[in-house]
Amino acid sequence: MTEGVVSVLAAPAIDPGTARIEMTLPPGLTVAEIVAAALPGATPADRDYARVTLVSEHGSAMILPERWHVVRPREGVLVVVRLIPGKDALRAILSVVVSIAAVALGQVWAAGLGFTAGTTGFAVASSLIGMGVPLIGGVRFGGILSRS
Repeated sequence: MTEGVVSVLAAPAIDPGTARIEMTLPPGLTVAEIVAAALPGATPADRDYARVTLVSEHGSAMILPERWHVVRPREGVLVVVRLIPGKDALRAILSVVVSIAAVALGQVWAAGLGFTAGTTGFAVASSLIGMGVPLIGGVRFGGILSRS
């Protein structure tokens, strides 16, 4: 941590390892101003999914959004801004898992139907099965996953 400035580490993507932003800002800014600088294109709805933690040699503290406009980090403090998954995150994760499983099941079921791997019939059958599994899953479980 650098003296004379407030260091900011922002992770504007759900995966904190991607698209990291590192910047330094002058002390005296509020957390709200720091978040606005770190996430310039973020809408108020996007900022609802941001979590801010102040880190120093004395420890760390998470700052609640309702306090962002009054908290001013001191010089030498690291401000960590992270986005957390929203309510649709489970749905997105499950759809990826179902899609991966559908590809594997398509190949297994195509072979079980008597198609030989490497043939056009196998490719068509496994593709159709692979496309059908997520569609059926979306119809069957879509209502359950979309409830809050």
